[in-house]
Amino acid sequence: MAAGRAEAVIVEEHDAEVAAFVVGRDDESAVHAGMAAGLVDEEAPQFVEVSLGPGAPIEDGGTLHRAGVDESEGLAGGVVVGGRERFAGSGDHGGTLVGRRIGGRGPVSGHDARMGTGAFRLTDDQAAAFVRDGFVVLDGLVDPALFGPLRRCFDRLFRGEFETGVEPDEVNWQEGEGDSTLTRQICNGWRADRLVAATVLRADLGEAIARLAGWPGARIIQDNLLWKPPGARSLGFHRDNAYLPWYRPQEMATCWMALDDTSAAGGTVEFARGSHRWPDQGDSEAEFHAPQDHRTVVAEAAARNGADLDIVPVEVDAGGGSFHHGWTWHGSGANDTGTDRRALVMHCANSGARFHRPGFGEGNGPIYSRYAQPDDDAMDEAHFPILWREDGYRTPGLTDPGSR
Repeated sequence: MAAGRAEAVIVEEHDAEVAAFVVGRDDESAVHAGMAAGLVDEEAPQFVEVSLGPGAPIEDGGTLHRAGVDESEGLAGGVVVGGRERFAGSGDHGGTLVGRRIGGRGPVSGHDARMGTGAFRLTDDQAAAFVRDGFVVLDGLVDPALFGPLRRCFDRLFRGEFETGVEPDEVNWQEGEGDSTLTRQICNGWRADRLVAATVLRADLGEAIARLAGWPGARIIQDNLLWKPPGARSLGFHRDNAYLPWYRPQEMATCWMALDDTSAAGGTVEFARGSHRWPDQGDSEAEFHAPQDHRTVVAEAAARNGADLDIVPVEVDAGGGSFHHGWTWHGSGANDTGTDRRALVMHCANSGARFHRPGFGEGNGPIYSRYAQPDDDAMDEAHFPILWREDGYRTPGLTDPGSR
């Protein structure tokens, strides 16, 4: 997936109000020069996003600088230092790059969009909260520089515009066709969009999930793009592990990342504290999309177990989020505010997970069992890539998230 590694490149001095990175795509070869235009993010004007065509000018913004590339198989990337002439460092950048404006003009600092927040690391307190409660809420999972670009990815994907030409595995809402009162959902948008892939295939988040779950590694099973506009109805409480009889071990752990500020009134995700430890693992049949009361099924489960029902809404600023256990009950209410609620979710399994054919007809097995080979229960890494493993292995070709 990554473009070829390139040496550092030279850019001309500039007096631009905004200086920006250059973006290269994996299929752009022999790009030796071009113009790049900084596109100011309307929602966060201190950030810019930039694109570069093969030697062609991009006129989306009024801020231009010229880059020369001396590598035929990819574009170099790095930080414009001190408003001077040189990119600092080299890179194998294969996706959108973003820069941060500091003051009125250079210097500019920034990072490859694939890096997200860089190397995220769990604290002992966060890990203890996950074990105790079945979830942990935290900040700083997504860098603010990516809010605008990722929201634009949502716009495109829900219009049916798939950057890679590959459709997601599940598209449950499309512009012009979907019920405007439903929560919009796409599953495995990473196949269709490089920036989504860059975010949900991060090694650091894969490591965090594996360590919380007690696994030797983590592989992605499914991502979710969830968009709850004002007035959209609820999602019923459920447990992820209940949908997974088609692989073994039947375990999932999840990272949920908010792209907008969240609130209970806005229909943020809610967790039933401690429900991953309830002894009754039988789930009642309940409606997932827009039930009349999204908490009915979890209230019934709590009663069966003689447990107090303690519902905790995840209220965080954009970029924050949560990790949760596969047996933790969760759902979300209606969005009764005037603002959108978008979230990007990564559902992971043990890196050693294998198909379980007797379960192919249950849960979401009918969708994902199509990737099974006739005579082999191994999960193909082209469809279920390994994000991180304790022995250092990572599916070849995935971009390295690096660190800031």
